[in-house]
Amino acid sequence: MTLQITDDMRLLITGAEASLLCGCSKRTWRLWDAMGYTPQSVTIGRAKYWRLKEVEAWISAGCPKRLDWVYREPKTTKNL
Repeated sequence: MTLQITDDMRLLITGAEASLLCGCSKRTWRLWDAMGYTPQSVTIGRAKYWRLKEVEAWISAGCPKRLDWVYREPKTTKNL
């Protein structure tokens, strides 16, 4: 049995994908990351990734600098 990963199941995105969400170039995204303007990345091996939901929330919050940014997972309610 093979698990099929669909786009709506993805948790992490690349810098190229994050730059597309922001509407900037990959080079600008890398510069912002180096300057501490983007959310904290996740490093796996030598590759950097960002949490998709966090990047979306960060954009909605007006793209604050990393030191000013605090991401909190939205609380979910359970149906009884």
